[in-house]
Amino acid sequence: DHEGHETVMDLPEKSLAFTVCQTPFVYQLGRETGLTVFWQDGSRFFSKKLNLDGAASRAVLQRSGLVRRVVATLNPADLLADTP
Repeated sequence: DHEGHETVMDLPEKSLAFTVCQTPFVYQLGRETGLTVFWQDGSRFFSKKLNLDGAASRAVLQRSGLVRRVVATLNPADLLADTP
């Protein structure tokens, strides 16, 4: 974590996890495509867009510890959809 402690996360089946600037990012399959940001204060922010807003991006890139993890949920049907 941002304080130098090793942490362990349980991951759902068929998921992928990695870190960016010591912040865990998890990709998982689910019903609704979207991005959930888990903040240090226990709050969550969900967006149907798969990109971070400015505040979350800054918190991650500055390694502030304010963002505890980011979970991207992808609907398998969206992965195979035709895009213009």
